[in-house]
Amino acid sequence: MHKPWVTMLVLAFLLLVAGLACGTPSSEGVVAHKSITGSREGSSQTVLTNRPSDNGTPLIDVEDADLKSLFAVGEEHAFISDSLAFQIESRFDEVKYVVNIRLESSGDGGTQPYITSREVFNQLRVGETVKFKTKQEGDFPTLVEIEEP
Repeated sequence: MHKPWVTMLVLAFLLLVAGLACGTPSSEGVVAHKSITGSREGSSQTVLTNRPSDNGTPLIDVEDADLKSLFAVGEEHAFISDSLAFQIESRFDEVKYVVNIRLESSGDGGTQPYITSREVFNQLRVGETVKFKTKQEGDFPTLVEIEEP
């Protein structure tokens, strides 16, 4: 006769293997906008927003004049270099890179925010269709990987 804990252990192992085999959920959508938020001492602010302009071409809004000078006039796609990341991260206790994507599966036209790494943030361009993988961490899902088309 099997002991209940042996059955539970085998079941847990099988669920773990099945979860690893399935990987993280895969989705597709259009990058609506990207932003960077910084927080210090409980106060949060938007550092940068990369969004479509009124005529549809992407633009970069930066509130801080010191940081704004680090972007070329007319630059359309936010790319955060190591030195720029250092300057942003030295001003805040926490920095989050956020990408809002209009999902192909969503019929309501809304967007879904995803926390992501700076590396993934830099790969994404406003207005482009992207296939990606996510995982749930905290309040927002995290975009962990961009899939090749």
